[in-house]
Amino acid sequence: MDVDPRHYDLVGINENDIHNVVLSYLVHNCFNETMESFIACTGMKQPDDHLEGMEKRKKHMNLPSYTAMERLIQQTTVVRQCLSQELGKDTPAPFSLKDFLES
Repeated sequence: MDVDPRHYDLVGINENDIHNVVLSYLVHNCFNETMESFIACTGMKQPDDHLEGMEKRKKHMNLPSYTAMERLIQQTTVVRQCLSQELGKDTPAPFSLKDFLES
């Protein structure tokens, strides 16, 4: 039975139900780090099969499973490529941490 929208503010909602809906959303959309933070903040019990479910969804959705460090390196590489294209050949080479550490 659906509730009349005029009476929504009279309906009591269990906080655990809200937590379960949010947790289900995070697992379904493969937000692993956010899910872990949510579980830590709310004190919920971590579902046993959440990692299996996430891996199955990632394979089905063909999502890459990059770590935070890999994403940072990818973004840094893109920024470096953009900057090097803008600088041109007449300017000094962009700063390289690797070259700096080797010198």
